[in-house]
Amino acid sequence: MAASAIEKLDNEEAFEAQGSQGNKMIPVMICAQLIFGTTAIFTKLAGLPASFICMSRGCLGFIFLLFLYAVIGVKIDFSAIRKNLVLLIITGASLAMHWILVYESYAYTRVATSSLCFYTAPIFVILAGPFVVGEKMTVKKMLCVLAALLGLSFLSGFWQAGGSVGKELPGILLSLSGAMLYAMEIFLCKKLKGISSYDVTIVNMLMVFIVSSVNVAFRVDVSAIQFGGLSVVILFILGAMNTATAYVLYFKAFRGMQAHSVAMMSYISPVTTVFLSALVLRESLDVYDLLGGILILGACFVNEMKR
Repeated sequence: MAASAIEKLDNEEAFEAQGSQGNKMIPVMICAQLIFGTTAIFTKLAGLPASFICMSRGCLGFIFLLFLYAVIGVKIDFSAIRKNLVLLIITGASLAMHWILVYESYAYTRVATSSLCFYTAPIFVILAGPFVVGEKMTVKKMLCVLAALLGLSFLSGFWQAGGSVGKELPGILLSLSGAMLYAMEIFLCKKLKGISSYDVTIVNMLMVFIVSSVNVAFRVDVSAIQFGGLSVVILFILGAMNTATAYVLYFKAFRGMQAHSVAMMSYISPVTTVFLSALVLRESLDVYDLLGGILILGACFVNEMKR
């Protein structure tokens, strides 16, 4: 999930890794997922407007990706980009908006709650599948949807006496809106033809920068932003490590692993976020939060399991 919807594009190109080759890529994938899992923590610690963080991450991510592409010998296919330009602009703009929505949710709810709510994106894909791509709604898929919805109700505080549903609801809705956009990106990326994930990513980062810059221009008083040493360092970390390095590691590992193994390892990211939110941000998690998280992640896990 953390690697954006373009991972779905690679699912059709991925090959079944054999023997030790796939095993050698497992530590690389784990490293990428752990880095993705720290993104929400760094974003919260930065203490900057969501749009500004997205703008900085898009700009720095784009620059560092160009550098890493040069180092590892990835050549940008401008012809493929031109052929898919309209879809790339739409998916890139959607990526920017879903980042902004999720980052803004941290001001209204806990990072752990927001991250778990965002992880309902596969549930929205299941619900939209029959209407968008004609996929069959099976009993298994319907049970996964119901389990995830029950998990959301636990996270919202609905079942708790004097629960915090009113306090955290704005943040939950923002994160769910981001998840809906992510689901849309998955469907759109399936329509991309003859283009590599590296090319999609570089265009996505450029679009994130452009869309976020417009958002900053109209909604953020940049002169009022107070930059500290920590926030500047975090912006560079988000651009260099959590975007450029993490994406390159992810795609390097993806192409050397079995697709279902990648899907299973994607759960390292949200678990890392929840763990670090408690350890670093001192967010408290009660039994309802744990039940909600287990139901949501469990529903997504079961849905991805082979029949």
